[in-house]
Amino acid sequence: MADSIEMTRLVDTGAMFNLRGGLVLGFSPDGKHFHIVTRRGNVESGLNDYELLLYSVDSVLEFVNDPTTDALPEPAVLFRASTSSNHGVMRQHAIRRVIWLADGKHLLFIADPGDEPAQIHSVNIESPGATRLSNHPRAILDFRYSQPDDALYYLSTRSNIDVELEGVGYVVGLRNVFQLTSPDRESPSRLRYQYYRLAMAPGAAARPVGRDYDGPIQVDGALIWPSPAGTRAIAVVPYDQPDFTDVIDRYEPFRASKYFAEMAEEFDANTSNYYGNNITRFVMMDVQGPGTEHVLAEAPSGGFIVGRRFDAVWLPDGETVAFGPTFLPLRTGDAAERKRRAAHPAIVTYNSRTGDIARVADMPMKAGGGRSAVARSSLTLVDMEADADGLLTVTYQRDGAGTPVVERYVRQGGGWAAVDIGNEAETVHKQSRRLDLSLVQDMNTPPDVVALDQATGLQRTITDLNPRFRTLELADIKPFEWSDSQGRVWRGQVAYPPNRRAGRRYPLVVQLGALVPDGVFVMDAPVPYGPFAARAMANKGLLVLQVPRPIQLAGEEDITGRPEELDAIRAGVEAAVDVLHHEGLTDRDRVGLLAFSRTGVYADYLITFSEFDFAAAVITDASALSFFNIILRYGMTPVQTMDFTRGLIGGFNPWGPDLAGWVCRVTTFNLDRVKTPVRFENYLDNRHYSLVYWDQYTLLHQLRKPVEMINYPHASHATINPLVRLASAGGAVDWFAFWLMGKEDPAPSKQEQYARWRTLREQQVLSQAAADRARQWHKDQNTLCR
Repeated sequence: MADSIEMTRLVDTGAMFNLRGGLVLGFSPDGKHFHIVTRRGNVESGLNDYELLLYSVDSVLEFVNDPTTDALPEPAVLFRASTSSNHGVMRQHAIRRVIWLADGKHLLFIADPGDEPAQIHSVNIESPGATRLSNHPRAILDFRYSQPDDALYYLSTRSNIDVELEGVGYVVGLRNVFQLTSPDRESPSRLRYQYYRLAMAPGAAARPVGRDYDGPIQVDGALIWPSPAGTRAIAVVPYDQPDFTDVIDRYEPFRASKYFAEMAEEFDANTSNYYGNNITRFVMMDVQGPGTEHVLAEAPSGGFIVGRRFDAVWLPDGETVAFGPTFLPLRTGDAAERKRRAAHPAIVTYNSRTGDIARVADMPMKAGGGRSAVARSSLTLVDMEADADGLLTVTYQRDGAGTPVVERYVRQGGGWAAVDIGNEAETVHKQSRRLDLSLVQDMNTPPDVVALDQATGLQRTITDLNPRFRTLELADIKPFEWSDSQGRVWRGQVAYPPNRRAGRRYPLVVQLGALVPDGVFVMDAPVPYGPFAARAMANKGLLVLQVPRPIQLAGEEDITGRPEELDAIRAGVEAAVDVLHHEGLTDRDRVGLLAFSRTGVYADYLITFSEFDFAAAVITDASALSFFNIILRYGMTPVQTMDFTRGLIGGFNPWGPDLAGWVCRVTTFNLDRVKTPVRFENYLDNRHYSLVYWDQYTLLHQLRKPVEMINYPHASHATINPLVRLASAGGAVDWFAFWLMGKEDPAPSKQEQYARWRTLREQQVLSQAAADRARQWHKDQNTLCR
């Protein structure tokens, strides 16, 4: 497990790597250098160590074209940072949002070394040492540098502690349970967000730009683009609350998305704060004045419909700004045009002097959609640029990967027309520089950077990020395909123990929803955080199956949030176990389940209702298929409340004529059937999940079933803290080895753990018999569920 945690990984600093093996955008403006950022966990210090590395293009080209040398190009270390952060999301890396200034000598980035709030730093590649540019009292989340007015525009937060709760008494209203139990703690779902402007001048003080607003907006990037004169800025802000349901009803992609449709059904003034801010719109702010703003298009943006990415660029006239994706207003007398506007977000331009809006191009939507969680465009906006002649270049990615799609547009009359460049994005990209970089890896080969000299056609690997992996005996991971009883074809991955012997059956751990994209190195799961430990478990002697979620099945209807989703995962898992059993690889009676986050409902359902007797389960920081879940999430996450309870059990309510549906399909009322030893884990910084399984934990205790719950007080949902991962993922490895193999780690520090588990194993003997009797009773006597 330590090897997994200490793997050196490349960090996406905002616009650098397509991790499926494509474009690198870390080049300096003059093309002479490029940068990468690495992260490596350190289990000895408990910190994640980051480095900002600088490569010389000339030295890389020299290495690529010189077969006589094996000495890899040596990068310069521009900046180091170490942090104990538990967060695995991009905004929480210790070095992030790295950008080049136009001079090709300076890099700006956010860094949070140590325990200080994250701030903006600068480094000159020609001289050592970094300069801190900001001194904000709270962490800076994102920033943008404006060259014309030489200023930084950054995003931070304001405190949202509920002072109303400090009096003698207060009205609860629609406050959620965490606001009641922790009134002195900031809630991430209730933070107030604010943009600031900081002039790059000695002694300058930052000042707010525009108004503060409820957050967080679930998008990538600093969503503000100042004008060349530095007097105005275009920005993305949440839609005003009273307009949410109207937006969802009028614009087709919102209406087709279960995410928004169900939000509209459950809309109230409180829950809208959490999910409604995913409906946003573009505004124009007065940067110099008192923070006034006006809406540009009187329509929602296309954010969350087209991949959460926005961009904008001011054209050479200084008055017109191109931006998107956004929908257009529906106030038009042309019925065909109104239908088009309701169906497609677009790239548009806005003239700040006349107020005129013109469509540049529609963004195509994927066919169908049905009950998908979120309707999506087939393209994601990556970048927009405008040259001195007003030629507008828009770069997209198709379905989030692959060769970029480049489109160019020119003004024509009152609108815009596409310029035919044959859409040869790869050619356009290659012409821009001689050196081409890519990230090369596969399921069993760790990633490294490969450099290609496009002039000579020669290429070589220029990094050796994980040399110690060559001395390790790693599991062999292969694709695995099977069909379930309904004819659905599942494609997952199996990690085989090293030196496995023919004819030997191995215990099996099923990692639910853990499918790693094709061509990507498998160390843990799709995301290198939390409880996942594919290779560590395989090296322990366990067969590991990575199972996709039903939404990932090719050509299948999206059944997310419906009873069919649970039926599908049950059929898929049971079929996979059967196939592996019949192939002589594993035993049906030695199968474990590992679930994280949303896939907790899968494990919850399987250990309760499957005819299989799963031998062990680990459910970490997850959602539950329980009665308590809908109560706990009231006033906080309406879509998840319905998705994880009412939707998955058939839309039932826990009262009246629907009561039988709850009693028969919700785990809370069927825990007497459970035969599986369960380990629940909570990452308590993420309070949405901290109490979700409390009802099941206490009830399983009352039923004398083997169960334990582990709390990590300072871990957040996407945790990458080395010590938390070592305890959580390492604990999962130990749990499965104990229950599936009868193995105990002899380490003295773990003896208390095994003494506890031996007691649970004694309980298991009686629990199994009681569960068999309960299952027979449900089959013979429970007329309510027939």
